[in-house]
Amino acid sequence: MKKFFYHFILKKIIPHKLRILLKPLYYFFLEFLPLDKYTQTLVTSTLVNKKPIIIYLPVLEWKWFFQRPQHLLKEFSKYGVTCVFCTPSLNYNESGFRKIQENLYLCDNVRYLKDINNTVVYLTSVNCFKYLKLFKEKFIFYDYVDDLAVFGEARDLKKRHQSLIKQADIITA
Repeated sequence: MKKFFYHFILKKIIPHKLRILLKPLYYFFLEFLPLDKYTQTLVTSTLVNKKPIIIYLPVLEWKWFFQRPQHLLKEFSKYGVTCVFCTPSLNYNESGFRKIQENLYLCDNVRYLKDINNTVVYLTSVNCFKYLKLFKEKFIFYDYVDDLAVFGEARDLKKRHQSLIKQADIITA
């Protein structure tokens, strides 16, 4: 109920231009809301005994720009690989977790997936570095899609990028 209330405020009360500016702050606060126990049970029961599982960490909305991560997960799922696309938004489901097609799921909070073992963690942004600690047993797939020079002199981004290069099991660009 809390998530719905916060989302309602963002969507209905705050003007569109201000909403664009506040969106990162809004998603930051959503991460600290308590997890819904029903959704946690749903996630765990749906994904138990499914191997392999590819988890895409939250950067993109599912329907916003349909880019490489969405295409890859859609194709992997057609071949029987279970894929979870974590989105930073609640736009597509109230419960926080839903099936899009066979073997492909949307999840609004990566913390629901923390108990899933032996995962392929797929990330395209150094800003997702913080989520890696949630997964104990993982294979890291770092898809380097953005030139860090675009972001200017962001030393912290460069440090996280170098750390990801060292930790990643596979890197694509």
